Amino acid sequence: MIIKSLVAFIGIQILMLGNIFCQVQIINHADYLTAIDIKDSIVGPTNVFNGYGKCREFFMLDDVKEENSIWFRFKVNQDTILTFDIVPTDGLADYDFILFRAYSPETIDSIKSMKKAPDRVCFSQNRTKDASTGLSQYAKNTIVNAGPGVAYSSAIKVRKDEIYYIMVTFSEMYLRQDPNNAPKGFKIYFYNNWPNKKPIVLKMVQFENNKAILLPSSFSELDKLVKTLQQNSLMAIEIRGHTDNVGGKNSNLLLSERRAKAIADYLISKGIDKNRLVNKGMGDTMPIASNQTEEGREKNRRVEFLIIMK
Repeated sequence: MIIKSLVAFIGIQILMLGNIFCQVQIINHADYLTAIDIKDSIVGPTNVFNGYGKCREFFMLDDVKEENSIWFRFKVNQDTILTFDIVPTDGLADYDFILFRAYSPETIDSIKSMKKAPDRVCFSQNRTKDASTGLSQYAKNTIVNAGPGVAYSSAIKVRKDEIYYIMVTFSEMYLRQDPNNAPKGFKIYFYNNWPNKKPIVLKMVQFENNKAILLPSSFSELDKLVKTLQQNSLMAIEIRGHTDNVGGKNSNLLLSERRAKAIADYLISKGIDKNRLVNKGMGDTMPIASNQTEEGREKNRRVEFLIIMK
């Protein structure tokens, strides 16, 4: 009861501090005072706003600043290791983000004055093919500044009832270089915080040993998925590759990513719009059976999909 009361008090105080920070009426979600409350494991599609609202909460350094932004807020549901993906819908837009916990009513002010660093930052130049960013258990850095670099910050240990803010921003530099670079939107996929929608295992889909090459016996199962997607034009799915725990974690992650991509490539070759597909490698982080037996390891070596829009 004391913890819940304290969280409520902090939330109220943060809202009251809006007049101190901004001195104006807030009218959209480009400011922390009107941050969008996240209550599900999948957010979006949504997009940043043109500009940074009525006040620029973050202008810490020349290479880490709020430009075209949107704000989110969420309350942690369970003690866990939080990870998430920010995935551009066009596969190219280089979104950046700042994540911080609302420790006290002075949190934002402390970050603005650079007395305290945000909990996680990723502002790297990531104009790669998929351009995703977020928090990953495989990343090592808590702060990733602007310039060429890794696309993810490290996962963060969170506790139930903590309140966090995420600011997603898009660099004005890209718009100055080419107005056609305007971002087309993104989705956020959260892991480990909210109850996830139940994934569907593609039981008959198999690959060559330790490779991402589909066996011909997999095609009939995948063709059923193609037909389902054709009959449900508003359905979008996330394809997840998984491995057992044999081998190194990095090699398992890479293999799972390649296998998920192989599934997506097959669906695309059959005419499914790539914008309806997200592929994600989970490595050996989400076993569904014991890795102590061959039977269990076989179950863990799987590809599954999750319906994210219908």
